[in-house]
Amino acid sequence: MKNKVKRLKKLWESIGKVAEKSRRRYEDVAEKFIGLLHHSLFSLYIIFPLKPCSC
Repeated sequence: MKNKVKRLKKLWESIGKVAEKSRRRYEDVAEKFIGLLHHSLFSLYIIFPLKPCSC
């Protein structure tokens, strides 16, 4: 019985580690995507400048 509990605990910990790694990877991808999107929007803004608002 104790061995089963230990095995389950190890399995749970490894799942947790994998989940943490994949979560970090997804965050990195999201950050890169947002950065790329921001950069492309900025490039568009330089190419087609928006009319300055008459405030």
